[in-house]
Amino acid sequence: MQHETALPMPAVVTKDLRQIILEISPSELECFAERATALLRQLIPSLPALTSSQLVQLAASVTEIVLFLVDGKKPLATAQASLLLPAGEPTAYISNVVADAALRGHGLGMTIMEELLRLAKDRWGGGRLLRYTLTSSPARELERFYRRLGFSLVKPTIRYSCWR
Repeated sequence: MQHETALPMPAVVTKDLRQIILEISPSELECFAERATALLRQLIPSLPALTSSQLVQLAASVTEIVLFLVDGKKPLATAQASLLLPAGEPTAYISNVVADAALRGHGLGMTIMEELLRLAKDRWGGGRLLRYTLTSSPARELERFYRRLGFSLVKPTIRYSCWR
């Protein structure tokens, strides 16, 4: 009979990308960009490599929030919110939610999403309710996860995308 050995949970801390950039050197930021790319490629395999300058641009944007759960300088999970204003109504569009495959099932996704929702409301809610929206592939089987965070399935959606 084989016994699976549980991975020890690292001491994780939630950090905004802005905070990470202030705390590490330029060479460490290059390494962080490589590790962040590897993490995000678990979600989007064709993602081009992130650069440190792209991370700095994201961190400087007032319409973006990028969070990481980190163990030291290693990203273990990430999530992003983008402020959209359809019909003038502030909406936080959630994207790029991923936890390292080796650590899934340990609450990292829930931890980072709860912090992302709180931070988006603080920054963009203006003291009122803030609408959150996201899309997820049915193949990822995350409906229960998002329902526990208060999301409800609106309707099956066909999503179109292009690069021009």
